[in-house]
Amino acid sequence: MDLRLKKIAKNLVDTSLAVKSGETLIVQVRGEDQFELGQYVIEYCKVRGINVISEFLTMKQFDDFWQNVDDKGLEEIIQREIGWYKKADATCILRTESKTALNEKQAKAFNRYMVEVHQNHRLKKRWVLTKVPNKEENKELYETYINSCLLDYSKMSKAMNNLVFLLKKGKRVRIVAPNTDLEFSIEGFSAIKSFGERNMPDGEIYTVPVRDSVNGYITYNIPSRQNGITHENVYFEFKDGKIVNAFSNHTKELNEVLDTDEGARYIGEFSFGVNPLILNPYNNILYDEKISGSIHFTPGNAYERCDNGNRSAIHWDLVQIQRKEYGGGEIWIDDVLIRKDGLFVPENLQALNPENLISVASQKQTQQLNSQSLE
Repeated sequence: MDLRLKKIAKNLVDTSLAVKSGETLIVQVRGEDQFELGQYVIEYCKVRGINVISEFLTMKQFDDFWQNVDDKGLEEIIQREIGWYKKADATCILRTESKTALNEKQAKAFNRYMVEVHQNHRLKKRWVLTKVPNKEENKELYETYINSCLLDYSKMSKAMNNLVFLLKKGKRVRIVAPNTDLEFSIEGFSAIKSFGERNMPDGEIYTVPVRDSVNGYITYNIPSRQNGITHENVYFEFKDGKIVNAFSNHTKELNEVLDTDEGARYIGEFSFGVNPLILNPYNNILYDEKISGSIHFTPGNAYERCDNGNRSAIHWDLVQIQRKEYGGGEIWIDDVLIRKDGLFVPENLQALNPENLISVASQKQTQQLNSQSLE
């Protein structure tokens, strides 16, 4: 038992999702590592008078379903979950990543599920995603998870405002880093700050490129898992927005992902990671995309809140860390250097640098909650 998880459960219901008494919350739990937090969420909902639709799956149950999926079973799960979303007001997703690789048929079925349930229904309502690490396997990651979930996100939100304003009025972006030289337009698009409403832990500011404006090449310098396969040193070359060449340590499988549909070879998101407590890659997208001093440049579907029209069953947040120890890097907007080696340069953006996002008050709160943890 870890009492800090109770605080996170309360924050998920009250702050991330703002669920009211009498509303209905779907609590969808995948993997035994998520069960304790899932139970705390349900217990807190009972106290608040919130209706709950819940599903708890072990990783074996989840993997067995997708390894043996057929048309009938796929249709049943799609229609069942669509039925949930017709009744529900919000969703709390607690998810362990599968390490089981999917073949082409299985991946196609999973992608259909993601379009028909996730994109067409789940994303239309309030939702939050979190992933509790296995404490025994990786104590460092577990403590990083707890502490970064308990950050002062209201402070982070205020610090994000100037970058949001800059991205909204910006026109051209250039990214330069080892094996990376990329240019694209962001003209006419909004920018969104993420501070605990959709992901926990959180900490990113994103926009989207004009779909056909991306030219150049990029190399992502941390591993990333897709369909159970871990890709390293992913390299993309772009021409007029489209990925025309793609390589990794699993080039064949990489290109199979990019050939899922037309939109998978175009970019649906450009984002800055700013969580000051997430510094190392863990081959887990929820954490890695928030790494301080990182960016992610995402092939696939664009979010409706910041939409360039790209549609795909894929949304793969591939990450490049630009801090000095990872080779450095520069981001320019309209010929002004915005960030160098992972740190924001203009004075009005420096509130987003790590030392300014961790307040004394939040440190004391974290230390107090740490002392309450029951091993």
